[in-house]
Amino acid sequence: MLRALFECLNACCQRPCCKVVQGYKFNLFFPDLIDRTQAPTYTIMPDGSKHGETCILRIHAGPPYEDIAFKIVNKEWEYACR
Repeated sequence: MLRALFECLNACCQRPCCKVVQGYKFNLFFPDLIDRTQAPTYTIMPDGSKHGETCILRIHAGPPYEDIAFKIVNKEWEYACR
């Protein structure tokens, strides 16, 4: 751990800092939904990555909006509030 911290603090352009995903936060706003009784839904789909380390998070809100997709790390979700 200390070595990784040292390497990140002393990174340069030839040796960039290690990158770790600590989480995601999405704030999506759909003000013009036609059917306001239906909440937006999400689907997690494989993205075809070599070892399955990433996946696609697809959010479907309905008309008049198109689906939105994000490539995310394929790990267990933590739902706890921080």
